[in-house]
Amino acid sequence: MGSMPGHALNQRLWSLPGWRPWVVLDGAGVAGLLPRLHGPSAPRWSCLFQGQLEPEVAELAPYLLELPRQGPLPDWLLAGWGSHWGVYLLAPEAMDLAALRRHLRQLGLAYGPAGETLWFRWYDPRVLALVAPQLEADQLQALFGPLRSFLCEAPQPGQGLALGLAGGKLALSRFG
Repeated sequence: MGSMPGHALNQRLWSLPGWRPWVVLDGAGVAGLLPRLHGPSAPRWSCLFQGQLEPEVAELAPYLLELPRQGPLPDWLLAGWGSHWGVYLLAPEAMDLAALRRHLRQLGLAYGPAGETLWFRWYDPRVLALVAPQLEADQLQALFGPLRSFLCEAPQPGQGLALGLAGGKLALSRFG
């Protein structure tokens, strides 16, 4: 990774007063995530899966982390940019971890053509970039809820993708 995507990502994460950045990391894509979450410099975090998890499931689960502005966590995350580790998001500053987790947990369930329940891995940037443009207005509203934007890697290497809502429609912009 060059310094550009990291700089452009940081600018988007920290430039809007009233909005706090978070990241949802995909345990299936981030080796060694759990020890980092339990380490001395760990941020506030919560698993998006409910209940007591088997170790194998805990390792693959999605995790919501509050993003500190500086320190080992943001540096480590920027080093992982381009590796499909997860999706960044901007939530209202007043929204706490529990309320944000409740909203994000609802996003995990989707329904297939036959009405079957499917797990929607929206926190994988490859999935989000592919699915978001195909969503109807009510689905987009459900996806964003109180959130201002999702930020993730674009399919093109070294590029970032910002997803927002404008007039009920998906607004996509590239950065990096």
